Amino acid sequence: MFSRKANYALRAAVFLAREYGKLPVKVERIATGERIPRKFLEAIMLDMKLAGVCRSTRGKQGGYVLAELPSQITVAKVLQAVGSPIAVLSCADTKSKVPCTDCAFEGSCPVRLVSEQLQMSVRKVIEQKTLESLVHESDALVSQEVDFVI
Repeated sequence: MFSRKANYALRAAVFLAREYGKLPVKVERIATGERIPRKFLEAIMLDMKLAGVCRSTRGKQGGYVLAELPSQITVAKVLQAVGSPIAVLSCADTKSKVPCTDCAFEGSCPVRLVSEQLQMSVRKVIEQKTLESLVHESDALVSQEVDFVI
């Protein structure tokens, strides 16, 4: 459902959330840590900077930091920063309203009705989920992993 760009942006934003309150993080460190192509990540970080998700500083100690507390930045804000549409079907996207090319029942399409309901549920989740909550939830998953080494 998410584009590769959206996926990378969200992973980079969570990386910055983990580093919140520390020194700025260089793109190379994020790219290496998250296995994201550096050039692609540079473009993503610029989009997020322009959208106010993060800030950058120049120089030897430069890099990126979140522009707000991780608890104040939602998944929706990150996805919007990189221009990621959040639609199950293009015709169900309330923002773009792109009509289906193969549907003769646009006004009464049952698939569209289900897609619109899914769309509302997805939007609710991404507007409530913050970077801070993602850090805590992913940390909890890591701590649940079992090590079978003897």
